[in-house]
Amino acid sequence: MDVSILKKGAVAIAAAGAMLFAGTAVAAPAQAATGYDRCPHGYFCLFSGYGGTGKIGIFKYGSSDLRLQGLDNNVHSVWNRSARPIEGWAGYNYKPTPPTTLDPVFYFFAYDVPRDLNDFAGGVVSSVRAD
Repeated sequence: MDVSILKKGAVAIAAAGAMLFAGTAVAAPAQAATGYDRCPHGYFCLFSGYGGTGKIGIFKYGSSDLRLQGLDNNVHSVWNRSARPIEGWAGYNYKPTPPTTLDPVFYFFAYDVPRDLNDFAGGVVSSVRAD
């Protein structure tokens, strides 16, 4: 048997193995954002759970009716990452709702830190807007 053929075969097998090994060195997929990290820069976000958990609503300008996002009277944490202050209202269409005398229920300045709302404020938010 010709030794040069064996050497060529061994080189081909080694090259194929190297390519196979190189092909398996793939980066792991990025982890999905969780909690407050789901809120993108330039937006403000409302969460149905405390600590940025639960259902999320991501807004640029707001919503006159949070029923559309499934967050009506169910906002327990907020992060404003927009360039504008935001207001949360007890009534639809940015209005107070008697007997609630707060108007708005909450007000956060631009790039405020993420925070939990107290049970009263979180239980009465029906509309939200960037000011």
